[in-house]
Amino acid sequence: MVPNRDVFAPTLGLSYNLLAIAEEEDRLTVVVGGANRYFRIGLIVGVLAILADFLLELALLRQLSVFNTGLGLWVFISQFLIAAALLLILVVVGSFACRTVHRSSGTRKPWIVYYILLGLAIFGAFTSGLNNGLSLDVKYSTYLGKAGIDYLNLQYLGGAVIWTALGLTALFMLSDPRISYGAGEDGKKRLYMHSKLLGLLRLFRIANLGDVFPRRRYGDYSKPREPVQWDIGENLDHAVLSKSGKLEWNDRFPVRSPSFLAWTAIKFLLALGIAAVIANDIALRFLTIQNYMTQTNSSWAAQIGNYFGILGMRLAGTYQVSPTFGIDNVFTFEVFRLILSLLGLAFIVLGIRFGISIIPNFLVGITKKALGMSRKALSSLFTIILMPLAYSLLTSGTWVYDVGTSFILWNLLIFIVGFAFLAGITRRQRILHFKMTWIKGIIILMIVLAAAIAPPSFATFLRAQSGQYINYQWNPAYVPTIQYTRWSYGVDSITSAGLSTITSYTNQTNVLNHIRIFTNSSARLNMRPLVGVNWMSIDNAPVDIVYIDGTEYWVSILQLVQANYANDVDVWRTQHLLLTHSEKILAVNAATTETVDMSTIWKLTQTPQVYYGEGGLWSSVDEVYLNIPGFNETHLTSYKGPPSYNGTPDYTYKGFWLYWKFFWQGRFDFANGNYGNIKALEYRDVNDRLSNILLPNMQMDPDPYPVVDNQGNIYLLHWIWVDWKSPSDFADYPEHTQTSILRLFGAVLTDVKTGAVAGYLYNNGKTDYVTSFYRSMYPQWSQPMPSWLIPQLRYPEQYFNTQQDVTTSTSRQTHYSGRGTCSSNQPRTPGSSSHRSVET
Repeated sequence: MVPNRDVFAPTLGLSYNLLAIAEEEDRLTVVVGGANRYFRIGLIVGVLAILADFLLELALLRQLSVFNTGLGLWVFISQFLIAAALLLILVVVGSFACRTVHRSSGTRKPWIVYYILLGLAIFGAFTSGLNNGLSLDVKYSTYLGKAGIDYLNLQYLGGAVIWTALGLTALFMLSDPRISYGAGEDGKKRLYMHSKLLGLLRLFRIANLGDVFPRRRYGDYSKPREPVQWDIGENLDHAVLSKSGKLEWNDRFPVRSPSFLAWTAIKFLLALGIAAVIANDIALRFLTIQNYMTQTNSSWAAQIGNYFGILGMRLAGTYQVSPTFGIDNVFTFEVFRLILSLLGLAFIVLGIRFGISIIPNFLVGITKKALGMSRKALSSLFTIILMPLAYSLLTSGTWVYDVGTSFILWNLLIFIVGFAFLAGITRRQRILHFKMTWIKGIIILMIVLAAAIAPPSFATFLRAQSGQYINYQWNPAYVPTIQYTRWSYGVDSITSAGLSTITSYTNQTNVLNHIRIFTNSSARLNMRPLVGVNWMSIDNAPVDIVYIDGTEYWVSILQLVQANYANDVDVWRTQHLLLTHSEKILAVNAATTETVDMSTIWKLTQTPQVYYGEGGLWSSVDEVYLNIPGFNETHLTSYKGPPSYNGTPDYTYKGFWLYWKFFWQGRFDFANGNYGNIKALEYRDVNDRLSNILLPNMQMDPDPYPVVDNQGNIYLLHWIWVDWKSPSDFADYPEHTQTSILRLFGAVLTDVKTGAVAGYLYNNGKTDYVTSFYRSMYPQWSQPMPSWLIPQLRYPEQYFNTQQDVTTSTSRQTHYSGRGTCSSNQPRTPGSSSHRSVET
């Protein structure tokens, strides 16, 4: 009997479908397994590539002198950590994305793109690391050889900046160091760590927000809004945990999950970036404080105890203090300002964490009527409000007080106690049993209003008492702040002087003889026809006043500029090999504009050779190369001196680094060593050259002027001063526009031929903590000024103008109070003669 085909057709079709399904399941199993294997390979290859980049960079950079120091190695490691974090993000995110595409489509093409991007990223990191390392070695070698200064030691404060940055990064990363060990959705136990941001994103990602807020056409509200459904479960892979009938927001994630690893790398970059911005300031203040504590045999505990003693005194209502109160306690205020800075960072981190946690606790608590979560949200809100109030209370020791300020302080303390009570009580279930009646509400409201209004009202009443201005406001607030402001700007030793002092010092004829008739603009116009060449210019060159043997001269070192050579096919070689220096200095008599020969006045035996100057090619061309065969430096026809630079170079490129430097510039003849080792002059703009070795808060006179020693060597002189932020409110009360501690630090000379930098500390008569620290960082400059330099010194104009403004403002305050007058006489110039001039 022949079987009926129609009877067996459904059975055969079903068997074929089952076979196809089985084959598809096998294929998916193979695809998923292959995707997971490629994912692990991608991670391993990425980590090995990062490690190979690190080892290769380290091996090459060790050839440079800067990385043969302990501090140099730490600098390299800290910089490589940034690159490694970026590469790690690429490895984790790229591998995860390729695995996802591989699983869904079955194609392996995304992995080809991944490895191409990984190779390019590794090469970019390698190239950037070598370039940064070479630049750092150029700076390090230049300043060590020409200034005797360890650039790394200044830039990183002996390593304190690096340690501070890494320490702050670690604190940011471990702001919530809790680790949990629990089971996930699959029942396997693993390590979990907390992440508030990822927890919030997971809460919204899994919830049915699309159904709750659907896109509707205008006026279409026929369908009711769906209730919010949160991801609630009993294991640690859910957004909200349900235990014993209580809901709790879950912010824990598996340590090995790609999202947590990627966010950790991103958070590390953010933390390191923020730490790098603030580490310099924190490390500088810490070292400044520690240096002065060592000198004065003080301690952190003693200074903190002193500060809280001041705070307790203020809370007790004491407002009358000595006129030197701000000066006597300035170091204590500085110590606590550093502590408050660190405390402020902690408050910001905690505030962000509490702020993020408010959102899920409030939303889930309201929608699910979970009062425990709602209470946590409310408590977090009160805690956020409490932190800035507490910070303000702790800073109140540095406030300026009059008769009513203590009452404002007590008002602040009442608010702190109130919000602390609310933050604590809302975390307890006991608040749910408190029954509010209208009588209780009125009593509570009256207490709050009385506490908020009474202290400031009484303070206003006291300030308004007629006839008590001197005792209630002037003596406690203005007198100490005026004394402090004058001390902080170094004008506290200025005495009153009248017109009779000037007339008795000299006669009218002598005064008229020293009046400067011609300005620098007119002097520039008179000297412009004397330039004579196209590769030097006076148009943008500084024109400075100098005083020599009783006569003033307007002097200009001509600026090195780009010459318009005909048929110049290689401007790079012209700028780096031919136009290396300026050779002309013009001068006119400031009273008569008569042209003078500075070579005669300065007793120069050779034509000036100015390889370092201001602006022009000195600034726009990063470096010049010396003694290159076949290329001669440009000279005047009347030039007298060596045919080329005969001093010590700033840096010499050789070996692998010679090739690396010039290969990327396309200068293959240099890279291949056709001219041997290449000697270079670096940082030829004197302003940039000096600014590189100045610590934070140090400023220099923006207009250096020329001086000459007995051997005819020409220098550009910069005055340097320290502009330190005052740690209290005593500076320039009540406007607070002049809030610095200003200290004249020293005079620095830059040899215009060799680029050698020499400094001479100025004894300003101050022994405060600011001066003490900065002096300790420049022991090379602790030397007496040479006798030939003293007659050529002039007081820094910008520094003088600032002191004059402060003297004028404090004198005006004193005058208005009816307590006397003060003059704005110019402070004594170090080693100055009787003659004095300020350009107008």
